[in-house]
Amino acid sequence: MIYQPDQDRVHYLNHTAVLVLELSNGRRSSAEIAALLQQAYKLPKLPLKEVDETLARMTAEGLVGTKPLGAPGRRRTTGRDRKSGVRKRPG
Repeated sequence: MIYQPDQDRVHYLNHTAVLVLELSNGRRSSAEIAALLQQAYKLPKLPLKEVDETLARMTAEGLVGTKPLGAPGRRRTTGRDRKSGVRKRPG
């Protein structure tokens, strides 16, 4: 579950979508994310289309940024403290 306090919205993600979100760190391409999912789930085929669709939806919902890889200031927030990894409380 991801809460966006600025929009007062809650997003419920399945396990695969959470992995895609966590792997979307601004340094990995969608092909790299698809390859990691293929390995993790032992998929026979690279899920590139599915990863691209998931990232497009997350971008539209404001869960991931749209700056190109390597662009200055690209950052994704997950509601977790960067050092401890503990989820922050909204507000």
